Amino acid sequence: MKFLLSIIPFLFCAFFLQAQDIYSPENGKKFAGYLFKSGQYELAAMEYERLLFLNKENDSLKVALVSSYFKNNTISKALSRTESLYPSTNQFTPEMSALY
Repeated sequence: MKFLLSIIPFLFCAFFLQAQDIYSPENGKKFAGYLFKSGQYELAAMEYERLLFLNKENDSLKVALVSSYFKNNTISKALSRTESLYPSTNQFTPEMSALY
C-alpha cells in the first residue's frame, strides 16, 4: 500500500508534464525572431539557415535570413546567399525585391 501511495504523485506529475519540442519549426521561427529582434543577427541567421534546411521553399524564411545577414553587416554573405536561393532575379518575391 505504501508503494502505491508513493507512486501516485509521480504518475500524476508525469501525466501533466509534456515534452516540449524545442527544435520544431514553429519554435525555431519564434526563437529566430527573438534573436533578430534582440540584435543577435548572426545567431538569427544560423537559426534561419537551419529552418531553411528543413523547408527549402519557404520564402519568408529566405527573406528573414538575408535580412539577418544585412543587419549583421555581412553584405557579401547576404548577396551570395540571395543568389544561391534565387538563381534569377525574376524569381524574387516582392519582399525580396525590396530587400535586394
